[in-house]
Amino acid sequence: MVEHELLAQAIATAEIAVIVLDHKGEVLISNPAACTLLGYEPGQLTGMEISTVLPGLDSAALDARIAPPATSATLHDITGTRPDKEQRHFLVHVTAWKDADAPARHTLVLRDITEERAREDARNAELLRAQNAISGAGIGVFEFDMITKEAHVSDIWRDLMELPRDEIVDVQKEWRSRVHPDDLNAADAPMRRLAKGLESRNSNEFRLFNRDRSEMRWMRTDLSVARRDAQGNPTRIVGAQVDVTDRKRTELALRKSMKQFQSAFDNAPIGKAIMGLDGKLLKVNPAFCTFVGHDKSALKGKGFPMILHPDEIAENMLELERLKDGYLCYHQTEKRFLHRSGKVIWGLLSIAAVRDEDGQAVQFIAQVVNVSEQHRLQDLKSEFVATVSHELRTPLTSILGALKLFQAQAADQDLPKPMRRLLDISLQNADRLGMLVGDILDFERFSKGDLDIETGDHDLGGLIATAVEENRSLAKSYRVTITTKLDAGPLLCQVDPARICQIMTNLLSNAAKFADNDTIVEVIMDRRDDMARVVVRNRGRGIPEAFRPTIFLPFAQAAPTLTRDHGGTGLGLSICKQIVEYLGGQIGFVSVPGDFTDFWFTLPLSRSQQ
Repeated sequence: MVEHELLAQAIATAEIAVIVLDHKGEVLISNPAACTLLGYEPGQLTGMEISTVLPGLDSAALDARIAPPATSATLHDITGTRPDKEQRHFLVHVTAWKDADAPARHTLVLRDITEERAREDARNAELLRAQNAISGAGIGVFEFDMITKEAHVSDIWRDLMELPRDEIVDVQKEWRSRVHPDDLNAADAPMRRLAKGLESRNSNEFRLFNRDRSEMRWMRTDLSVARRDAQGNPTRIVGAQVDVTDRKRTELALRKSMKQFQSAFDNAPIGKAIMGLDGKLLKVNPAFCTFVGHDKSALKGKGFPMILHPDEIAENMLELERLKDGYLCYHQTEKRFLHRSGKVIWGLLSIAAVRDEDGQAVQFIAQVVNVSEQHRLQDLKSEFVATVSHELRTPLTSILGALKLFQAQAADQDLPKPMRRLLDISLQNADRLGMLVGDILDFERFSKGDLDIETGDHDLGGLIATAVEENRSLAKSYRVTITTKLDAGPLLCQVDPARICQIMTNLLSNAAKFADNDTIVEVIMDRRDDMARVVVRNRGRGIPEAFRPTIFLPFAQAAPTLTRDHGGTGLGLSICKQIVEYLGGQIGFVSVPGDFTDFWFTLPLSRSQQ
């Protein structure tokens, strides 16, 4: 008993947590440090079974942990439960002993390792995340010992090299044998530089054959010095190897594409240029230099004002602004350029904006085609047509005048019927030829912007009525009649009376030609807000669907058979469109096959009636 008390006093003064158990696993002695560690008041543990606070531990379990002839053992990570149900982790050193007259006993020395365990778990979790990241990224890690010259590699490195993870192989020899011979020296260079202490980090890319040498892939290796000796010499180098084949192939394809683009740019037979947002030339090809007569060095950094005709500069800068702001995605127009020799040349200029991934303009790309020869030929054609037309008009006027004079003189004479018929045919075809020549001359003038239109305030209804009267005989020849519905009252418009008559003659002529026999051509005029609207309606087969998109284009014809049946140059509607649009209106049509066809145009009313 005295010995027990002495033992209890000795344990009580110890700063470490100590518990003594009897042969049944009950607590004989527990010092204050042990009670505090396990969450009990001093002396409160005495008589309790140790398995109550350290589940799974009893005398038999403790004896089982001690391997004879040893009398002690260290138990790692024993979980204990405090009275407040909090679980803690302990390192327990157990010693078995006994007195001569007492059964075996166990002494437990406890240390709380809960915080250590948490830190270890955190480290393990972080390591696991790193391993998963490396594994997911396919990064092979290796280490080279500069002292022993041994290399150690990770499983991922073996996977990259197609080496089984349990195969014994000289990894250095295997790696060197698989690197492309042309890349081996460059692939070895970073390791040599780090080994000599010339650098702390380095990287390189090289080609590597697969194990059966049937395929070659690109690898990237990043190296760094991990440890040095007391003199600062590298003793351990670590590295990471990753497969970059896909990126390398993309880079090579991009490089090839850039070379192809550069070749296409330089060798294009038409002028090409890349411009900054300020309109300055950044790059031009040889064809562009030839077009304007300057070499690349003279053009680089210069703006279009250097090579454009002065009258074209302001409009060109406005077009660039509209392209940059996104109002236009592409612009094409003919412009006058100034050759180095001072000669004016015509070019078909096409410009588009190059945009980044956010849709912001970063550059302009332009191309120009020399169309000076086309302009010269167009001028020659226009001059030829105008000359021929004028030359035709002079004798035609004489012929038409003579025929009308003969008709007037023969009105009171009893001419034979065949002779009168021939006279009528001659007059009719002379009128027709006069109209054709007039259309050609108008078209040429309109094409050059010389519209020759003199406008003033006129009553549109009166002009329409006059035009209808002048075309009644024409309608009669096609077995149709014309009616008018001009209910809008006087409508004043800024127009040229002769041109209104020309528009109505064309529309009435077409309506009569393509109307069914014995039908009515209706002329309707009304007011739509600040616009006057005129409609010419006929009844007949209608306009073929295929002809509708081109109906207002020059020389447009619905079909060769209709041309032969009804004649005409195909210029009438094109001329009408140009006149109407010049006067500020619009023109169009509505056609229902087998029912009716409306040709309509609008004109703005004079300010006095708006």
